[in-house]
Amino acid sequence: MSPAAERPRRRRRHPLLHRLEFAALSGLLGLLGRIPAPLQRAFARGVGTLVYALLPIRRGVIQRNLARAFPEMSEAQRRRILRELHVHTILFALELAWLSRAPHDAIRRRVIVSPADWERYQALARGNGHLFFCAHQGNWEWTGAWYALTFGRCGVIYKPMHNPYADAWLRRLRERNALRTFSTREAVPRPLLRFLREGGCIGILADQDARHEGVFLPLFGEVASTSTGPASLALRLNLPLQPVASYRQPDGRLLLEMGELIRPDPTAPREAEERRIMSLYNAWVESTIRRAPEQYFWWHNRWKTRPPRG
Repeated sequence: MSPAAERPRRRRRHPLLHRLEFAALSGLLGLLGRIPAPLQRAFARGVGTLVYALLPIRRGVIQRNLARAFPEMSEAQRRRILRELHVHTILFALELAWLSRAPHDAIRRRVIVSPADWERYQALARGNGHLFFCAHQGNWEWTGAWYALTFGRCGVIYKPMHNPYADAWLRRLRERNALRTFSTREAVPRPLLRFLREGGCIGILADQDARHEGVFLPLFGEVASTSTGPASLALRLNLPLQPVASYRQPDGRLLLEMGELIRPDPTAPREAEERRIMSLYNAWVESTIRRAPEQYFWWHNRWKTRPPRG
């Protein structure tokens, strides 16, 4: 029996539960979106600290992730990251709520880019199609919105959420901020290929467990199941991949930094080249996490899928 066949199917939830769940979520986001930007950090500090103390949500997953990534750290150091993670998660929710209603000029002003990176962004935007490698670090939604509102012709490949109402809300938020959306439920859709061939930019997050469809590549000294989809797309269209990370600053703004541009080699054996590209991506993700580990999305079980034995 194949690994895919061995996995139990996800039980479908009743549509009414989806509606109730989204009603609660949209009400909460509506309230959060009204909190002024200058008060967001203090609010997140208070609520995040309270949640950390009273609600041990997925704490085992986070602690195992941190122990794998930072075995050299003391328990006290990892607890500090865990506590700060709750604060930054609340900040992310506040920023997402505000992103759904903020004026476009305010979205652009909240981002900091160095002069050197600004020139590189402009060069990419003037060139042919390209891919942005992002990670679940800082605020990736704000990164995409900023790029689309600043340079135009930007889209994202995303995995649809299980709740269709929440999924539609997130899609509307992205489209409100000039982002095109392409679902992973479509196998390399023609509109996506045309968008890239016509000079568009696509943002991709590929730093989560890819189950048995992925390849096992190093991450923090241990192999992790990694999707080869972005590398395959880059090779198919001979597109460069630009790593971009965001880091939340004390004043509430986001600092965007670019990594080294990755250019695919279409003359290399395809499988080996895909592994090379995604290994470079994993190394870049690791470097961004080490810089600000409390801002990474540790809630996901990154090392869930293990290599086959034997």
